[in-house]
Amino acid sequence: ALNKIKATKLIYKTLDYELKNYIHSIQILII
Repeated sequence: ALNKIKATKLIYKTLDYELKNYIHSIQILII
């Protein structure tokens, strides 16, 4: 069960990172 929590946190961190990169890319395109 503990491993599942760690995996979920890792997935969320990865998604958050990808989302920030995506938003950053859009901001560059807009400017």
